[in-house]
Amino acid sequence: MGLRHMFRCYAPRLRGVIHVGGHRGQEAATSLRLGAADQLWIGPQPANFQAMSAALPKRPGIRAVHAACGEREGTAMMRLFAHNRGASDSLLPLTEDFLAATPAYRQAEQVPVRVARLDTLVRESGAAPDDFDAIVADVQGYELHVLRGAPGLLAGPVNCVIAEVWRSCAYAGGCTVGEIDDYLRPFGFRRVHTLWQPDAWGDAAYVKPASGTALTRLYRLLRSPRGEKQLAPGANSARPVSDPA
Repeated sequence: MGLRHMFRCYAPRLRGVIHVGGHRGQEAATSLRLGAADQLWIGPQPANFQAMSAALPKRPGIRAVHAACGEREGTAMMRLFAHNRGASDSLLPLTEDFLAATPAYRQAEQVPVRVARLDTLVRESGAAPDDFDAIVADVQGYELHVLRGAPGLLAGPVNCVIAEVWRSCAYAGGCTVGEIDDYLRPFGFRRVHTLWQPDAWGDAAYVKPASGTALTRLYRLLRSPRGEKQLAPGANSARPVSDPA
């Protein structure tokens, strides 16, 4: 998801990061290089969690929790697909339109997983909420549910959110980018960068413009046409905060 670029732009003084949907821990070393001594990795898929736990650096501030994140505590069925090494696994079913176009995904194993609020999992991990100033969420259309379970973090120490977003979600009941915009806005977040893929999904960076002088200057610079041209990594990758798409 271009994590290094997004964090260098939008959280240049990264202290700690929570990875929800950490897959196999591929971004752990990058997060360390960006300054995140404290890292919390959360994932519910059994095989990927084992691989992620084995791949994470053995350091005191790096933790892993085997669970899914949502709005409330409970158990849900996770759909496992034999594609992408688990990258498409989700708590949500795929839409009929997507299945009609890609019938190989129709056969899915399901396993029960624990679902808990992100605010709760941070406390259970033994970490302090103030250890973290960023959240990365990549959970196949379930991002809004994750964020709804983290009001304490969003209202408090977290000042940067990087999330997978959708114009039209391939998962039934999945959220759209506009719904994430609307949910994060009352916490002071604004979407400042959207990197769209050729399909209907992409990655978005949200920051609190008033959270610190560096982020405030960046936010103001991005709002100006001159600043957008200077900071955009490519002609089609940067979208100003005012762009609802």
